[in-house]
Amino acid sequence: MDKLTFISNLIGDICWPSVVAIGLVIFRRPISNVISSLRKIKYKDFEAELEEADIAPNPEINILISYLTRSAHSFQWFRDHTELKYSDDRFNEIISKNPELIKKVTIIKRDEEGNRIYPGLQGMKLTQEATKRLN
Repeated sequence: MDKLTFISNLIGDICWPSVVAIGLVIFRRPISNVISSLRKIKYKDFEAELEEADIAPNPEINILISYLTRSAHSFQWFRDHTELKYSDDRFNEIISKNPELIKKVTIIKRDEEGNRIYPGLQGMKLTQEATKRLN
């Protein structure tokens, strides 16, 4: 066996284990989230049952968080697109009771030309801490 064949065989033998190790390091958080949400698992004819992770004990807050994981939304958006038909005061109350999860923001609307329309709409988004807990 010459040197080039030896090096080629050595690289081939090391390649897949190193790819798997690097993948585990890069995706350790999503993998640990999936593992922690496992409720039931079978082996033959593989069957796994996952439970949705709740970040807050209140189901109402978890509904809000599920919508806010994608982006910030105005109070009006929630009234128009979800089952949450709360008043602005009720949304503000929810935000004030959960400052570690949700914070108040102003959603700026833009016209067709991209200019800001004032005043902006009251809205909310996830805090950085809540975003880290979800990821």
